[in-house]
Amino acid sequence: MKLTLHNLLFLVLIIWISSCNRCDQHQVANFQFTKDELKINPYSGDELLIFKDFNGDTISFPRGVRYTKYMRFYQYDYETAKLDHHGCQGVYFDADINYMSKYNEGLARSFDINLYFRYSLNNPTSDKAFELFIFITAQPHLSFHGYYYFKVDTLLNIKTNDQYNKDSIVGYHPQWTSGTKIFYNVYELYCHKGDPRDTAWISTAYYSITEGLVGFRTTFGKSWYLDKIN
Repeated sequence: MKLTLHNLLFLVLIIWISSCNRCDQHQVANFQFTKDELKINPYSGDELLIFKDFNGDTISFPRGVRYTKYMRFYQYDYETAKLDHHGCQGVYFDADINYMSKYNEGLARSFDINLYFRYSLNNPTSDKAFELFIFITAQPHLSFHGYYYFKVDTLLNIKTNDQYNKDSIVGYHPQWTSGTKIFYNVYELYCHKGDPRDTAWISTAYYSITEGLVGFRTTFGKSWYLDKIN
């Protein structure tokens, strides 16, 4: 039986359609934190933290939780979920996300630390990110949000893309004194974007890679420092 041009074109079309519908679904990257990398966040989650200002007022965080989730991220995520991928989720990567929250339920106060890999399918990288949130919805109403690169024992700058256009890390102090307290290896962390609803927001957080959050300062110049940790 001779293969006519019409039949040949039809065969090519069938092969092309079959190849288009083939699902390419395999792991392209795998990231897990080492024990030393996780030490950039020194908290277990169970500590009682008390911050004090120079008037003697206190902000406490008596409760907390910390855990690591090993998550899978597919090529066809929520942004393209409405498109028909014929049941195929595409290639994927696996990565750790380490989350910690210290909070005071009754006073609606918390601060969170997220550690994650900045890898994406559109931007392959092995960069690790440290993200700090502070939310105080009761009085004094304050907020902070900053994100930074990190290595095992060092925070690194990320250039912000917002209207402030400043470096993420304002300064570093081998030794930093606040009140009667002395802290070591302290970074001044810039707040990427203040909450426009607030009359005051936290402009700078002071973070030690060995002791955690040790203080913060508002846009009005009011400072809080770590007074007690149990």
